Amino acid sequence: MKKYAGVILVAAICVSLAIAALIAGKNTEAPSDEAVSETNASMEGKNAEVLPDEVISEPVASCTSHTPWNLITTEWVDAKKDDPASNGHYEKEIVWALCKDCGTPFFYETGKERAIKPSIVNTVEKTPQELIEDAEEVITTTYYEMSDGTWKTDDHTYQHKLVISGRLNNAVRDITYTILSNVENITFEQAWKASGLSSNMDDYFKIEDAVFVAVK
Repeated sequence: MKKYAGVILVAAICVSLAIAALIAGKNTEAPSDEAVSETNASMEGKNAEVLPDEVISEPVASCTSHTPWNLITTEWVDAKKDDPASNGHYEKEIVWALCKDCGTPFFYETGKERAIKPSIVNTVEKTPQELIEDAEEVITTTYYEMSDGTWKTDDHTYQHKLVISGRLNNAVRDITYTILSNVENITFEQAWKASGLSSNMDDYFKIEDAVFVAVK
């Protein structure tokens, strides 16, 4: 990030000196097209998140309130840095522009937001039929860990991954169920009944509420 600071700062100073000269001569016209082109060229391809630390924190001219004049670029940035509650679910639009009064590059938020489509960060594959007998843990359904912290199967999305262990009556060892769920808390009793061992259909989960994806 720092390797571009010198180039950006020099370009900004050149523009500001030109403006200062015009103001001194009682000329309040905007910076010349040539100065704007030079500044734009120096900033081309730079990430909007890089520029504030190097340019805006040290203004090159005295200006109490920047006025957008020449649009440089529009960026969409993850809002998580400024709004941790967003949890990476949406991004916000910012616009880079030159100030009409002092020529300093600056950015402002437009107030526009858009959802970030989550991506798959990990896939847990269903255990092949021929490996079930020897598997320590059987994955009954392929499922995915998503970039926004949720979990999903091919058909539904869930907020939680629950790992629930306990011992059935007359069993010699514990059994562990892995459940993707939109219900935050599920007891072991609820789990074993819903796993196929209850004769009461009311004990089973609706697919949009929870689904078993593994048993161990």
